[in-house]
Amino acid sequence: MAFVELEAYANHQAENRVDGTMAEFLDELPPLTKKQEGVMRYLATFWSKNRHMPTQKQIGEAMGVQAAAAQGYVEALAKKGYVMRIAGRRRNLRFTSAGVEKLTLIGAPLEQRDLFEGND
Repeated sequence: MAFVELEAYANHQAENRVDGTMAEFLDELPPLTKKQEGVMRYLATFWSKNRHMPTQKQIGEAMGVQAAAAQGYVEALAKKGYVMRIAGRRRNLRFTSAGVEKLTLIGAPLEQRDLFEGND
């Protein structure tokens, strides 16, 4: 499903709630810590510039931590359903539909919309 379709779906869901507030729709998605949100934004920005996801080492370097520590943040994002791993690939992260929705709701740059087509 293309990112534009996911954004339209997210907006439709928010508008058709009884109270219709985007803030409550955002609350339905699992919350992110500041570090997790930073990792999500970093992944989106890296993908936008390079057309592939970063390695664990690159994520760690960007965060100023060891790759093993960065892996913990990525695992938390995977458990919350925002990213998934593709077996057998070095650059194995992909955003899920929920991840794309969360990026939209936290304000990922609009030019990235065409980059997140569903693999989930």
